[in-house]
Amino acid sequence: MIISKSAKKVLSKVDKPTAEKLHRAIDKIACGEGDIIHLKPIQKGMSDNLYRLKMEHYRIIFEKTHNITIKSITTKTNTKFHRTGCM
Repeated sequence: MIISKSAKKVLSKVDKPTAEKLHRAIDKIACGEGDIIHLKPIQKGMSDNLYRLKMEHYRIIFEKTHNITIKSITTKTNTKFHRTGCM
């Protein structure tokens, strides 16, 4: 499992209990457990292998290929902007 630089930054900034919850959720991704939803490509060039895992008000966006890549960890309110490429 590969974790992107932006996802690592979020994990380092949240408090310890939240970080532990996020790590447990990331471990569940490998098992295919949880509220995982396939994301439709909404822009040209957007990957077709993107998925989202909901955990409380956090959203973990990851890509499934031959291994799992955690793309971003965002809150519920700014997930739309990360998916569309807006910052």
